[in-house]
Amino acid sequence: MDYNHITKQKHLFTPGSTKKCQSQNKPTKPENEKQKVNTKAASTAVKPKPFVIPTSSKIHSDVQSQCSSVHSVRSFATPKPLKTTCTIKAPSSLKKKNDQTNSKIKNETEKELIKSQEVEIRNKDHTIAEYTKQIEEFKQTIAQLEKEVKEVRQNNLNHLDRQFSQITIEDLELQQDQIETVVQNGDNYLINQMNNKIYELEKQCQKLEQEVTDKQLALRSVEEIITIRDSLCQDLQLKLTKAETDLEETIQRLEMVKGHHALALEANESIRREYKVELETLKSKLEEEKQTIINKSKSDQENLKSNYKSLIESIKNQMLKEKDEALQELQHELISKDNEMKAKIEQINEATREKLRLCEIQFEERTRSIQDDCTQQQIKIEYLENEARDLKYKITIISEEKMSLQKEMNSLKVENESLNKEKQILIEERDELKEDAKKRLIDFENEKNKLTVEVDKAIKDKNKFETSLSVTRDIVEVLTMRLRESDNELEHLEDKIQTLMNTKEILENELENYKTTLNNTAMECNEYKEALVNILKSKAALAKEHNRIMEHNVSLIESLQNVEKEAYRELGTIKNELIEDVELLKKESNSQIQLLREEVEKKRKLCELATEHAGQATVAAEQSRVLLAQAAAEINRLETENQCLQQQIQDQQSLVVELSLLRQENEELTMTVAKQSSIIDKMKKDSEQLQYKPKSPSVLRKASKIGKENLQTIISPLRERNH
Repeated sequence: MDYNHITKQKHLFTPGSTKKCQSQNKPTKPENEKQKVNTKAASTAVKPKPFVIPTSSKIHSDVQSQCSSVHSVRSFATPKPLKTTCTIKAPSSLKKKNDQTNSKIKNETEKELIKSQEVEIRNKDHTIAEYTKQIEEFKQTIAQLEKEVKEVRQNNLNHLDRQFSQITIEDLELQQDQIETVVQNGDNYLINQMNNKIYELEKQCQKLEQEVTDKQLALRSVEEIITIRDSLCQDLQLKLTKAETDLEETIQRLEMVKGHHALALEANESIRREYKVELETLKSKLEEEKQTIINKSKSDQENLKSNYKSLIESIKNQMLKEKDEALQELQHELISKDNEMKAKIEQINEATREKLRLCEIQFEERTRSIQDDCTQQQIKIEYLENEARDLKYKITIISEEKMSLQKEMNSLKVENESLNKEKQILIEERDELKEDAKKRLIDFENEKNKLTVEVDKAIKDKNKFETSLSVTRDIVEVLTMRLRESDNELEHLEDKIQTLMNTKEILENELENYKTTLNNTAMECNEYKEALVNILKSKAALAKEHNRIMEHNVSLIESLQNVEKEAYRELGTIKNELIEDVELLKKESNSQIQLLREEVEKKRKLCELATEHAGQATVAAEQSRVLLAQAAAEINRLETENQCLQQQIQDQQSLVVELSLLRQENEELTMTVAKQSSIIDKMKKDSEQLQYKPKSPSVLRKASKIGKENLQTIISPLRERNH
């Protein structure tokens, strides 16, 4: 195991292996650059999303405010006397222009919405293609890494076998230096690789954090849109209060005008009956339209709720199934890998034990030869000691012959000293041999400890490599999940486009119907205006009718007061009904928004539970992103529905105002028709009198002058009313 790691590092730092590593490490930079470019493109493609729909909503709100202001001005302006044909035709042209501008603005906003959604679809297709390319590249890199790992393991085993066959104890010191250098270089290389991987993972985490911040900003923008909608509702309420004040002012004006109604005649009962029938038909139509709109909205809401509930349940079941399957697969893979690694570790341990036994046998053989030399030297030393004892014994015997043998004794002393020196030298050599043996044992133990440390390092590196492989697999799974989610989003967008096209057709049909009704009303107004012109032309005999008009004035004022009271009651009831409908719609929209927020919170809780079970923060973040996008889409859809309902309410209010105007015009027409009938009767009487009594032209001129003066007196209160 120890030598396996050392030889593996040697193989990595051979020239061929370094080239391979360089060739493998070089393409990582462009891949990282590609990933950066892809992330930038995705971010740029996704950023314009939340800012497309609010612009259209703002445009709609501006158009609605303009339309409402126009209707309010028209409703409370007093009618002016119609003198010429050019003044009569001006309002119809203004109506047509306003309708054309409103229709153009609506068409432009719808086209902008369709274009923005098409751009979003293209961007998502582009991101999907880039994700598929990245997945294929990751798969290729994983396959290459697995092949390289297998090749490196086989080469390392062969190299180890060769080295163990060539190892000798004399080369150990040289190999130790080489091993230390190789280990240092290998550790540095592995540290650099792991630092690069850590840096890449940190980049990915930063990207995910940026995506989370972007989604938070999108949520804030949606909340701001909701606040804007609430402010618009408040503005509408203020406009309603202003309208009420204007109604009160008009009531006061009508009371002032009642004193000036001196030229009122009996209204035709047939016209009143027709007017009542028309009012009843309009009321019935309005009620039917209200009921149909309410039923449609309720049915749509129920269908949407059921669809969303079924979708959420199916998504939950799919997620649980996928999680269980993934966990089972991972557990099986972990068990198989653990068994393989245990078998490999046992084989390596057995090989190292056998090699250590061989080393110990060689060491014992070398130490035996050294011990034999030491025993021989000890025998020599004992022999010399015995000889010294014999010599001492001889010296004691020959003590008497000392004087004669002093020279011999001196020579013997010199020899004895030399022998003692040799003895000390031999003792020192024996001590040195013992110390060398101890040092060698210590070195072997140190080497053994170093090899065990390197084995631990190799195991740690193996675990790190396995973690990196698991991280890459998780990334691949995350990318596949993103692809699935993007496919679902595309389908959802296609459904939305179809619904928008259907709504567009419905709105176009409604616009055509409204245009036809407006054209019919314009034709009727033109007919009434022509009748007024014809009435104004007949001005001759109004002076004689003054006394008769004053007699019938009181009865007509009473009848008009009764009619006005009935009209005000009807207007009050219609107004209260409309206000109640508006409040109900607001409450329903607020309740729907609250329900959606609660659903969003529930989905967030489900996402948190999924993160706790799976242990993968990236998958949970993406799931929450998808759920938030769906919630934002639902909120936008509900806002569009609310805007449509508000438009319908405003249209109904404008219809009510137009009805009030038509009532006023009908009243004026009844007055003018009555006057015309009375004038015709008098003209007939005058013609009969003239047939019996012809008059001079001077008398006729006087009569025409008197008629003109009476006409001026009749028109003067109307002018005061308009001023």
